[in-house]
Amino acid sequence: MTDCDLLIAHQNARFVFDARGRFNAWREARSEALPRFRLGRSRHGNIWSLSEDLPSDLVRRLSRLAGREMPLPDALPPWSGPERLRAIALALGSHAETRVSWSGALFHFESIRSRLRELGAESRMLSAEDLRFEDWLGTDFEISASEVARRGPCRIAVEHGRVVSVCFAGSSDISAGVQARVKTLAAHDDPASGARCLAAWSLDVIEAGGIPLFSASWDDRSSQALANWLGISPYGEAIEFI
Repeated sequence: MTDCDLLIAHQNARFVFDARGRFNAWREARSEALPRFRLGRSRHGNIWSLSEDLPSDLVRRLSRLAGREMPLPDALPPWSGPERLRAIALALGSHAETRVSWSGALFHFESIRSRLRELGAESRMLSAEDLRFEDWLGTDFEISASEVARRGPCRIAVEHGRVVSVCFAGSSDISAGVQARVKTLAAHDDPASGARCLAAWSLDVIEAGGIPLFSASWDDRSSQALANWLGISPYGEAIEFI
């Protein structure tokens, strides 16, 4: 897959799109408002997507701006921000108040695919027996057992008899691109357990025919630490405006 293919897989893992190719709902289980515009950048090119409720003249204006944006110049960050970031914000601001709601790095696992089984060896698949005891999920990880069961495969890391990390799919559909969600106990500051779950989960998704993906906002040190522990570098970045 090219980086542009991965950008498309990432945005499809994040949003549901209508017949016009505009997004109109989260594919992942989220409560916050949808963004109105998303720009994904990579060395191979850029991919952008827009909300269904934007007027046609604004869609054309934003598409012209995004289409003139250069791809990322270098293989690895740090990358300078989009040249037309301010112009995009001004265009969106002419329709409604706007701000950047998310920006961060995008990852895939191809560079470590041959090592995923080894890296994830110390995690295990969440079992039906585990799901009988919902308290630890709700108390420690703020997610219900039924929700985790819908978003399998799910991997857990256990230390000293206690689950310290959980990794599961961002949505219930893993037939194409799907993002990982990793939760680790707040008091557990070692990224190794979460990273091992993430590695094993990504292999589970590959073996099920899907494309495992991961993203980390630039200010999310915990998620960045998972990627660093696994030794994966971002292939691109995305920025979203609400």
